[in-house]
Amino acid sequence: MEIAGAKEPGIDLRAPITTPGEKPVWHWDLVRLVQPGDVIVHWFTTPAGATGIVGWSRAASAPVVESHVWVPRTRTHIDPSIAERRPHWVVPLKDYTPLPRPITREQVETIHSEVVRLEDDLKARYRGFKYYPFQDYRPTEMRARQAYLTKMPIELLLLLNRLGRFGFEVEYEAHRAAPRRSD
Repeated sequence: MEIAGAKEPGIDLRAPITTPGEKPVWHWDLVRLVQPGDVIVHWFTTPAGATGIVGWSRAASAPVVESHVWVPRTRTHIDPSIAERRPHWVVPLKDYTPLPRPITREQVETIHSEVVRLEDDLKARYRGFKYYPFQDYRPTEMRARQAYLTKMPIELLLLLNRLGRFGFEVEYEAHRAAPRRSD
């Protein structure tokens, strides 16, 4: 799941390879693992100001390395026109499909206990499971993880699909037959 708000959803995934201090960041590094055809779910701010899943895309190719300027939104004092260009992972996206009605954070909170229980179940089932897209914020609140890209377990996609149809069939049986180990 791409968690962003500074650009339009469905264009590309783009993240620096490392920090300016040459340290990798796990949620940027996930971009390099995206494969052609992977489904990317987009968590953005809607035109009405709500946050939620607004649509989905498919990866058009494997990641490539390009040079870009990246300035964190919180660093408003940095002028992007003079900021240093750095290597980025970039994955072009295709077939952006907006949801007829975004799945808002408030809707996700209506299934709060199921989302939290699913994360606990996945952690128990898969050694080393991590990169879940939501975090339990308060007893009844969910938030998108503070990250750029997270993994979307098929089981969570099925759960969210109850709140708003994604417009594609979730191929769960194939995944259940051969569980994949999380990194």
